[in-house]
Amino acid sequence: MAAIDRYISTFVSVRCRAFIQLKVAHRMAPLVIILCMVICSHTLIFFDHQPTCGPQLGPYGLFYSVFLIVIGGVLPNFLLVLFGFWTIRNVKASRRRVVALQYLRHKQKRDAQLVLMIFAQAIVSFLLNSTRMSCYSYHLLTANRPNNSFQQTVDNFLVQFSIILAYTNYSESFYINTLMKSTTTSKSTTTAPIATSTTTTSTTTSSGTTSVSITTSRTTSTASSVTTTSAAPTSTTSSVITESTTTSKTATTSTSTSTSAITVIPR
Repeated sequence: MAAIDRYISTFVSVRCRAFIQLKVAHRMAPLVIILCMVICSHTLIFFDHQPTCGPQLGPYGLFYSVFLIVIGGVLPNFLLVLFGFWTIRNVKASRRRVVALQYLRHKQKRDAQLVLMIFAQAIVSFLLNSTRMSCYSYHLLTANRPNNSFQQTVDNFLVQFSIILAYTNYSESFYINTLMKSTTTSKSTTTAPIATSTTTTSTTTSSGTTSVSITTSRTTSTASSVTTTSAAPTSTTSSVITESTTTSKTATTSTSTSTSAITVIPR
């Protein structure tokens, strides 16, 4: 139901999105309950209540094993993946109408996160449900075989343990969605390393003047405001020093600091 709700919420039509309102959910809840009661109504007839509540052995036991695997394991996960892909298709169709590149990049990250969440939920749900269905089906199919008390104890333990796993399936979506959200957030807050390079060049002219040029550049990927600062050159009798600091920002901010043109003229 949650996958169907997500799928309907991505429709472009306002009339379709109005179908997921709270008042509609109140009307649909009794219909879903009645549908589940009709599908499982055969258990009221073919289940034995003594000594324990369980399906009758024989043909109905085989039918109930197949019914449990299809209705409880295969069909829910198939619908989850199917409506998940339809949801992604609707999201991509709505994204084509947006022109802004920054918003487009953000939507691509959200699409990737949505795909990861759907596949993770489907895989975990399939593992939990298939364990329950497999153990219970094995227990029903081997009930007529003569087993010792130890083998019966092991079979009963596996069945009860698989029931616990089946109940865990009803809460796994919360933990999976929370884990995927925290993982994506931690990846997006990782900053790029700082790159620093230094270049030194020394030349000698014919008049005996030595020119030393030192260039240091430092680049970071942090978001800062656009600032431009220029320091006026200072001249003395022995040296000429020119220093300029420029900070600019386009999509990401790059900071470059260069100190150059240090010339020493002998007297």
